[in-house]
Amino acid sequence: MADNEVLEQNGADAATDAREQEQKKLTLDKIMREYDEKKAAAEKQKEEHSESFEAFCREQENVSVGDISGITDDSDDYDDSDMKIASCDVSFEDEDNEPTVEVEAPAAVTDDRDDKLDIMNAISRHYRDSREQAPADKKTDPKPEKTPEAKTECADGKCDLACPEGEVCVIEDGVKRCKPIDNETLKKAFGDGEDELFGGYSKKKKKKSRDLSIDEQADDESETETEEKTEKFSRYDENGEKIERDSKFFSPVYEFTKGCAPETIFSKLRVKLLSSCFAMVAVFLLLIASFYTEIAPSIGLPHASVFEPGKTGAIFMLFDLQLLFFAVILKLNSFVRGAVGLFTKHKTSESVAFVSVVAALIHTVTLVVAAPYSKELVPVCSVACLSVLLLAISDFLKAKTEFISFRVVGSEADKYAFKDISSSDESTPDEIVKYVPEGSNVLDIRKVSFVEDFFKRNTKEAPADKHVGKIILVAVIASLAVSAVYCGINGVPVYKALCAFASVLLTTVQSCMLLGTSLAESTFSQEAARKKCAFIGHEVTEDFENVSVVSFKDTEVFPPKDVKLINFRNLGPASHDWYLIIMERITKLIGGPMSEIFARAMSNIDIDHTDDKVVDIAPDGVWVKLDGENYYLGTASYMTANNFEIYTNSDVIDLDGCDVKPNTTLFLADSSYVVMTFSLKYELNRGFESVLRKLYTQNICARIKTLDPCINNDFISAELRRPERLFSVVKGEQPDEVVKREESISTSLVSTGEGGLINSFLLIRKLKKLLNINGKLKVCAVVLAFLIASLALLLGGAVLPPAVILLIQLFFVVPVYLASKFAAK
Repeated sequence: MADNEVLEQNGADAATDAREQEQKKLTLDKIMREYDEKKAAAEKQKEEHSESFEAFCREQENVSVGDISGITDDSDDYDDSDMKIASCDVSFEDEDNEPTVEVEAPAAVTDDRDDKLDIMNAISRHYRDSREQAPADKKTDPKPEKTPEAKTECADGKCDLACPEGEVCVIEDGVKRCKPIDNETLKKAFGDGEDELFGGYSKKKKKKSRDLSIDEQADDESETETEEKTEKFSRYDENGEKIERDSKFFSPVYEFTKGCAPETIFSKLRVKLLSSCFAMVAVFLLLIASFYTEIAPSIGLPHASVFEPGKTGAIFMLFDLQLLFFAVILKLNSFVRGAVGLFTKHKTSESVAFVSVVAALIHTVTLVVAAPYSKELVPVCSVACLSVLLLAISDFLKAKTEFISFRVVGSEADKYAFKDISSSDESTPDEIVKYVPEGSNVLDIRKVSFVEDFFKRNTKEAPADKHVGKIILVAVIASLAVSAVYCGINGVPVYKALCAFASVLLTTVQSCMLLGTSLAESTFSQEAARKKCAFIGHEVTEDFENVSVVSFKDTEVFPPKDVKLINFRNLGPASHDWYLIIMERITKLIGGPMSEIFARAMSNIDIDHTDDKVVDIAPDGVWVKLDGENYYLGTASYMTANNFEIYTNSDVIDLDGCDVKPNTTLFLADSSYVVMTFSLKYELNRGFESVLRKLYTQNICARIKTLDPCINNDFISAELRRPERLFSVVKGEQPDEVVKREESISTSLVSTGEGGLINSFLLIRKLKKLLNINGKLKVCAVVLAFLIASLALLLGGAVLPPAVILLIQLFFVVPVYLASKFAAK
């Protein structure tokens, strides 16, 4: 029973709402019709004589209020104290001007029916007053001043802009505007906001109008899409030159960002590596099947009778072509990438596979159409399958390189990378940057938290493949010329000339071009991975081609584990433990090799001081302030220059009997006198001189950053067997200049340690030489293969069989493979 009452009550509420909405609709329609009638009468009024115009105004005066008030006869008495209605004027100017009315929307709404009546009564009353003043206004015929359009950002969705007479405030595209009043303006003024008059009805009206104007909306959307496409595909730089867009095959599908978990990228790269391995194996099996199909009948290997050339027509040829089709499907993405790169600015080695497949297709289709029963000419799809196989191997090597490189990029450990400071606005404390050749780079090692553009760099085309398109074009032209000469000399049919063209082209376009770049980069990436370094992308040789200076920390020259404290002597009033704590705090500030000595000595003592700071740094000493007290640490020359009395080395007892060099004796002083002396023993890094020699052979200067008072040019030269190497010790002005940190950086070389970064950097020049060697091997292979194929065609009068073409292709792959394997050793 209760449920029935609830249902009845809900039905009654719904009926009430429907009646109210219908009443609102009728009221608004009545208002708009009344306003249209008044506007039409006003326009007609302007065309008549002044006397008839006055009579018409008096007649309208007796009608307007009564008609409008009769709309709501059943309404109660109302109080319009809450309504704020501005003056509503209609002025008649010349015939070109529309009558304008200004209405200020109410600030608060108490009752819908009362609000509608107030607004329309005000419009009618001011409309009538305007008619009485119209003749006088027409005689004077004043020219209205144009008020500039007011624009204000509309933040709260309400329109409260003060507009001149004859205009009303509306909101269009989030901006407040003053516009002359007409039907559409009234709808916008009264229906935009939730709290505005007729707001609920206007929203429903707009929704209904949207439903009724689907075609118009479709037109607008199509125009918008067209404009977006035009802007997207026709972009211009600041010089007015058109910017070419990269194809989707040369843009990364996803990117490693700060918010992305490395495990997600690892899983994607692992799947990519496994799928490329599967494709490589599958294409290899298809190559074996295609080669066996072509060679078995000629050498008497077991084969089905349907595959006998000249016996079953095109079945034998189409089966071979179908094997090639399956191979292409397995590497379709790379195949299309090569096709797109061949006809765009992106030149890539994948184009070789595309040309080989097209040549094999021309050869096979020509035989199927012109000579399906020919025993002399057989398909050469196995040669194209070899190109697809080498393409699959190249993709596998690239996927493997990405995987091992991302192990460094995605690691949680701190990473190190080079930053070019010669092209930046950073100030350097030394003059070496000013004397580098123009166009050269000065690299500084930075500690970075995140490496950007990992997949973007790996997707770009390799600079070593930039001449692939030219080589292919020359090969196509030369093959056409040879086949034309062959056709002219021997008078063979056209289909034989086409087969000759395809055969020569397949022989000339060498598949070794598919491995020349990827195999070299993969070999050196694996060598860099052993040093915990990563090569990112194909532009690593271009990014570090013109380097003149490489800077790194002093800890790479003197490892902290090889620096020992030989002896110390207390000369001050406090205990030696106190001065050791002071030394730990000082060396913690300036860093360097000896900082870890005192850090290990004070490892059991919790020292946390945040007010320690470096006041001044000199080439042979440092002045620091600890807890407001001044301390000085430096060599004998530094203490003498600051008027401290020092002890000579004869006063220092060498407990281990080691020879302590003069510049390895440090003095610690407070504001008054020297309080402690230290004897230190530095040992040069075993690999530093080798690194220095390799940099020297590449005309690169080593820039060593340090704040250690003991380390200088003379000290390092004394430790070297051949001191003529190019290096320079640089003293920073502040501790943060020795080890600078970058939140993120985009680079093609990154490592988890400074030593690995420097050693991997030395591999770049060797990789550059290998790529140049492989490039020359590619050109030699193309020339020699073309000569072999053309001589066999012109002198022997025969097209090379597929087995011979395969042997020629594999022959030139071997030197590229051997050069890549032994170059990184």
